[in-house]
Amino acid sequence: MYDIVIIGTGLYGIQAARYYLDIHLNAGLLLLESDDVVGGTWSSSTPTSFVCLSLPSMPSVGVHTTLYTKCSATMTSDTNGGVCQNKQQAAMLSLLTHLLERIYEDFWTQTPVRMAEFSDRPMTPLPEQYYGFFPGKYTTAYLESYVDDHTYSGQTIRDRISFNSYVESITRIQAADTADGANWEITYNGNRKVRTEKLIDATGMTSKPQIPTLPGSSDFKGRTLHHKSFGQSQTLLLEDPSVQNICVIGGAKSAADVAYACAKAPVSRKIHWVIREDGNGPSAFFAAPAMTKRYANSNEGFYNRFLASFLPNRFGNTWGWLKW
Repeated sequence: MYDIVIIGTGLYGIQAARYYLDIHLNAGLLLLESDDVVGGTWSSSTPTSFVCLSLPSMPSVGVHTTLYTKCSATMTSDTNGGVCQNKQQAAMLSLLTHLLERIYEDFWTQTPVRMAEFSDRPMTPLPEQYYGFFPGKYTTAYLESYVDDHTYSGQTIRDRISFNSYVESITRIQAADTADGANWEITYNGNRKVRTEKLIDATGMTSKPQIPTLPGSSDFKGRTLHHKSFGQSQTLLLEDPSVQNICVIGGAKSAADVAYACAKAPVSRKIHWVIREDGNGPSAFFAAPAMTKRYANSNEGFYNRFLASFLPNRFGNTWGWLKW
């Protein structure tokens, strides 16, 4: 029985563990992570549950997505329209031997350095920045080292993580049914169970791709990818001269990152970026430069002053707008 179980090892799961252990040094703490690495959105790999592999007779990679490409004649989709088969086995096998990366070179943060780091460990300086914004790969490296550098009662945060642990159900335990003080029972990986007094759900809102249902998708003969799997496929996709048309569907930051990565690829091709009629596309309230000298960029000012003024704060006795 654990004092506390945290589900997920993204930004908030890691920070919840660190904060709790800072206060309760000897706590029995367990983190359950469905992936084999930490980081969540910023992790260095994509869970294989979203990838279909068929080896060695007919290698195939199939990942549902909102990125559509028109492939060469050697590539076809299966009856579900979700798998692209490639007869060039050597190239495909080479791809599969690499880490299934979720981070790619043009994947940048939406949050500047001083807001992306944890208070107990500065992230600066970074070699690549634009008004504090930086490539996501630095967040990945930061989180990987963070769970190794924090030790409590002889155990690092990483030591307390159970990787490849997919939570299937959570049950509230009635007081009359427990003698060990447990309030929750968590079932994961089929029939494995763990009991805990406290529970934190830090799975976030981006664990599973949102797949649109598009008319005719089952008849599409090209390759389909979701942004979550773009990192693992970008080398084969962007350097393949047979891929002449790429259509990116969506209007938020992920779509912008993918469209930019495709447009700057060494192979010349047509890039189509589709945003629904009532969609706004990527947006920003202010330009990157800061409006005042107090902040390094406009993002810091927006979140620390504008949005913070709408949040309750028991420690402040004056309205935040007066501190500009």
